[in-house]
Amino acid sequence: MSRRIVRLGETDTDRTIKMFELMSEVFEEPAAALDRDYVDALLANPSFWAYAVLVDDAVLGGLTAHVLPMTRSMDNELMIYDFAVDSEHQRTGLGRQLMQAVIDDAASAGIATVFVPAEAADPHALEFYKSQGGVRMECVIFSFETIGAVSEAVAPTLRE
Repeated sequence: MSRRIVRLGETDTDRTIKMFELMSEVFEEPAAALDRDYVDALLANPSFWAYAVLVDDAVLGGLTAHVLPMTRSMDNELMIYDFAVDSEHQRTGLGRQLMQAVIDDAASAGIATVFVPAEAADPHALEFYKSQGGVRMECVIFSFETIGAVSEAVAPTLRE
């Protein structure tokens, strides 16, 4: 069984689509079919990083991350956004290898901080990130739905 971690690039559209489908399945969340042009644009964006875990060329896991420019210094941080390993292959070391590959690449790119938001209600994710050496930081993230909503602050300027 050949295991490898690959950073996905502009020629990896099909593999990336398979990875996104796997993530949707692992997260048990519905996902819209993504247009190939959309996926190509993601892969062409240097601020978007995508990695796949391949076992005998089958996609069994993946990770997406975003490079965020800082405003308090001329540095970047890397935010891991999605991270998933096929349920049948969890706890086999694939996730640990994937996490280490991303941290190593971030260090090579001069990015000193990698962070990942994790839901407090997901004890498996919390324990995994802790076991990888992550330092837990208390944080609350607020989400705002924007479709069909116009704030009172913006509404008057839209009517002018």
